[in-house]
Amino acid sequence: MTGTNGTTTAADFGSDLLEANPDETHVVHVCGEMDLDHVETLRSELMAAMDAAPPGGVLVVDLLRSSFCDSSGLGVLLEVRRRARESGRVLRLTALSHQMVRLLELSGSADMFEVAAPDVCPLPRR
Repeated sequence: MTGTNGTTTAADFGSDLLEANPDETHVVHVCGEMDLDHVETLRSELMAAMDAAPPGGVLVVDLLRSSFCDSSGLGVLLEVRRRARESGRVLRLTALSHQMVRLLELSGSADMFEVAAPDVCPLPRR
């Protein structure tokens, strides 16, 4: 997960990290399910990406390829959001599915996240 500028590395749980764009934006492309079975790896990968972003930097979590999120996945996103705020960084979500939007609404956390337009985070290079 320690790439250099512009590189993509694959994580075990199904994410790609596109590191350090010139505007200090880091993009994590999440693939698959953000559920109890994957929550520890999801937490580890997102926290590592958050730590890699400089103070004032932005971490964008691209959910285009995420197929499902349960309360444990939401808990990780909330935890990463809290850590971002405490460290002077910004967490943004993008490409939210209808299910993810509904989960945020039902949990009362929809207003807690910044949401970016999907075109601000390029697809990972393969």
